[in-house]
Amino acid sequence: MIDLSGIAFSLPVRFYSNTLPEEVAWPFVLVHLNDYEVRLRQYETFVRHVVLDINVHRFRHIGDYPMNELVRYGRVVRSLAEKYRDRICFIMPDLPWDPEGYFRGSQYSDNIRKTYTYHVAFLRYVAEACHRFGSQLMFVLQHRPIKDEPRVGKRKVVVDVEGRLYYLRRSCAYVEDLLSVLKWDHVVYGIAVGGLCVVDSPKIIAKFLDVAFRWFPQYRIHGLGLTLSVVRYVPDVCRYSYDSTGWTKPVCSRVYELVKIAEPWIEGKFRQKELATGRRIRRSFSCKTSTERTIFFLCYVARLCENLGLRGLAREVWELAERYAYSKRR
Repeated sequence: MIDLSGIAFSLPVRFYSNTLPEEVAWPFVLVHLNDYEVRLRQYETFVRHVVLDINVHRFRHIGDYPMNELVRYGRVVRSLAEKYRDRICFIMPDLPWDPEGYFRGSQYSDNIRKTYTYHVAFLRYVAEACHRFGSQLMFVLQHRPIKDEPRVGKRKVVVDVEGRLYYLRRSCAYVEDLLSVLKWDHVVYGIAVGGLCVVDSPKIIAKFLDVAFRWFPQYRIHGLGLTLSVVRYVPDVCRYSYDSTGWTKPVCSRVYELVKIAEPWIEGKFRQKELATGRRIRRSFSCKTSTERTIFFLCYVARLCENLGLRGLAREVWELAERYAYSKRR
């Protein structure tokens, strides 16, 4: 087991991953409501802080959260708060966007009406448990209606940046109203900006994060699905955290060179495909084996250190990845 806890706590920004390689111990983990039991059991020995997400994308086709999922989520929050106490943070469901005066009809359909009063009641239900056991909550801001993701073919694009900033500011106002209901300010871990995985431009993402930071300067800002390249554009990174699974398919050529050390046969596999198709194939692929997952993750952490300007730490992780690759050479 490669323990990266020391490196993780040395970084000014917290990086959470939904999945981890079997041979790597990383202290910050994000888990979803549909698989949290398996993940927490798997990472229990080394995890230091967990973020639990209700995973809104499961409900994107029906337009709103089913009532039974909200009830279940509330019970899970109270149960895990008692078990993990100050080692866990819960992401609040980003609903509704149709109370009086806010985005009526722009994000969720009317098949299941969610009112501001109900959201406040749900918040008080889970906030009381967090206050009692020392756990925390994270509120979500959205910069676009969830059912209106713009696409050109399979490529995700961003249109009308000013319009999205307008929705983001309205979302900030809505969350501010919810925060005013809380009796305990210490139960708020931070403010998350959602929908960043559909934005291609790092500078635009940094602008969205800056709006959230200026609106809520007293809280940590969390980027949901943040890309690695955004880190270099964000000022005062120690006030931020983010989650990503981008490490599973890196674009760095140095990663492929390390994979070739551990798995020399992989180049022959690409050459066979090139002979069969008659064209050059890019050496970019998602990790398949346990060895590839470990190398990819180590290289991702090294590149994160480079983007943060921590070149000494980055060199240490690159050397660790190289030693691991040679140890797995067949």
